[in-house]
Amino acid sequence: MRRILLGLGALALLVPTPARAERLLRGEKTFLWKVSSGTTTVYLLGSVHMAKQDLYPLAKSIEEAFDRSKILVVEADEGKMEPVKIQQLVLEKGLYKPGESLSTKLSKEKLKTVEALVAKLGLKMDQVDQMKPWFLSVNASVMALSKLGYDPQYGIDRHFIQEAKDKGREIKELESIEFQINLLSGLPDDLQELFVSSTLDEVDDVEKRMEKIFGAWKKGDDKELNRLMITEGLAKKPELAPLQKKLVDDRNEGMVKKVEEYLKTKDVHFVIAGAAHMIGEKGICELLRKKGYAVEQVEQ
Repeated sequence: MRRILLGLGALALLVPTPARAERLLRGEKTFLWKVSSGTTTVYLLGSVHMAKQDLYPLAKSIEEAFDRSKILVVEADEGKMEPVKIQQLVLEKGLYKPGESLSTKLSKEKLKTVEALVAKLGLKMDQVDQMKPWFLSVNASVMALSKLGYDPQYGIDRHFIQEAKDKGREIKELESIEFQINLLSGLPDDLQELFVSSTLDEVDDVEKRMEKIFGAWKKGDDKELNRLMITEGLAKKPELAPLQKKLVDDRNEGMVKKVEEYLKTKDVHFVIAGAAHMIGEKGICELLRKKGYAVEQVEQ
């Protein structure tokens, strides 16, 4: 009995009291940053657009920051555009015209890459042959994630858009659905083909990759996420740099301009953009620091 009591006593020393638990949590970061100006605060949340239900509830500090904010800002709010118009735009920009297809437009070498991607998704070429490379890449990524249980319904953007609607908050956009579709469809042919090959590489190990990404996101480990999402891929395939510039770096510059506009107001804004936009030397947070703003990563 005494040994049991001594054992339990030792165990009790390892069980955090509320005060000790607070000390242990202190220093654990979130993927939320607080940017301060002379007039207001802007919160920046790095988002994952597809997730699982077990991502929730989010850290209390994230929800509290949202509660303190007057205006929600997302990359694109699909609610601001009629679904029929979105569908029309996607079909217009994402599909080849009659008489054209992946089979007729791509070289034999590039077509092999497409066929390999299609096979990994369990599809047949005739199901995707009318899709332009960018549209195939986006659909392939969504399909691969959906098979693992990831769902846009649990994306962080949608979570806060619904909260904003429930609370009657104003919702603004950094970009728009139309902007993003035009960006992707406007990629030169060589970058669209590169998009397909990079998607094929990611599909190969998507499950383990996503586990690592979410692990880093939950810990607020921006350096690890930067490695997983950006630097590691560029080190292996330097030819991806122009695609990275078009899809992330150039857009960061535009997003920073919007955030600077919010920082000149007196309203607290809660800004959500994909996690890849927040991180690294060319990420939104670092660009704002270089402009002289105080940028602080928020603890859990």
